[in-house]
Amino acid sequence: MTMNGADQFGRGFSFVLLISIAAGALSCFAADGTWNWETLEPLNGTTPTNMALWNTSANWLDNAPPAGDTAVAFLVPSNRLTTMAPYGERFIRVPDAGVDIGEINIRQSATLYLTGGPVRFGIRSTLTSIPRIRDEGVSCTAYYYCPIDFTRKGTTLNRAYFCGPVLYQTGTTLASSATVRYYANAWATNTDTVVTNPFPDAVFSPGSGECCFLPRMSAEAQTGTWQTFAGSPILLRAGAAHDLAAGATVSGEGIPEGAFVKCIYSNSAIELSVNCTADSGESGVAVNFGAFQNVRTVQHITRLQNQATGNSVLSHYFSKYRAEDLFDVYVDDIGGRVDLSMVPNNQRSFATNQVAYYPARIFSFLKALRQSARGISGFGIRISSSIPRTAQPSP
Repeated sequence: MTMNGADQFGRGFSFVLLISIAAGALSCFAADGTWNWETLEPLNGTTPTNMALWNTSANWLDNAPPAGDTAVAFLVPSNRLTTMAPYGERFIRVPDAGVDIGEINIRQSATLYLTGGPVRFGIRSTLTSIPRIRDEGVSCTAYYYCPIDFTRKGTTLNRAYFCGPVLYQTGTTLASSATVRYYANAWATNTDTVVTNPFPDAVFSPGSGECCFLPRMSAEAQTGTWQTFAGSPILLRAGAAHDLAAGATVSGEGIPEGAFVKCIYSNSAIELSVNCTADSGESGVAVNFGAFQNVRTVQHITRLQNQATGNSVLSHYFSKYRAEDLFDVYVDDIGGRVDLSMVPNNQRSFATNQVAYYPARIFSFLKALRQSARGISGFGIRISSSIPRTAQPSP
């Protein structure tokens, strides 16, 4: 039988419609998952040396890890009403290939460390129309050492401590409430002492709380006593505490050549860029940390603004740990009711609990200076707004 043009169009249209519906159904598929804090797995995440694996089914209630780029990863059960403090900390390693979800949801004073491969967020979650990291109810402490990828859509954050790369499309909006901190001193991907844009080049738009930016930190050469584990990049301190710098070279028995400090979890636990080749035993071995000096952090930011209603003034903190380090911030635009004058007194390093109270140098435009003049005072922060963009000091 010969089909006329209308019949051909109709069948073709139906076929395309079916394909579109099927594709939509697949893209909308998502299964939420809830972390199992009472897992019986040997790798249960109670210490950095036995990190729980994200993709181990038994580490999720009902053996069901979150699946799909709109899925919610409930790292604390959504019906939890009492504090998670008795459970202690949890270290979770994301697979090197990464995972795709729509939301991370936590609550009830949980303390979490996520490390490993990237966590890629979709364009929404099953709970809301946007991707987000959400701290529900009683505050939690969650440190994200793994790369966080929000390149598909701007997002909202409610209390998050980023200790690794945060990936964004330049100029997208990062809305937040409560406290959001960016610790460039907690991670490194190489041994460079000059780092550019360790934080997102985005529009930072808090509605409450503040945004805090801490740069890479220098350290003199050190020798300490640390415990090594064959086949693991983790070192645990077995001697006296000393300064640590992400990016510093590391050498010693059982440590391969070229190793450097990749992550600093605390002054007692760090992760190297390579696995160790020997077990030191509980007494540990002498580990040498190379000098990490002449440090400069350069950051470009599209805009700093305030989305709070009324007359609330919100702070964006840019401060460094050592006077000799350089921290230069270039801001295209600053909105009204934004305070850049404050230097926090409680943002401590992961190494020696040194307070970050030295201000950064901030460069912006004349328009930005006029808009935020009432929020800037003489705390050593310099706004070089009269310098044309092309004449500003080169990053």
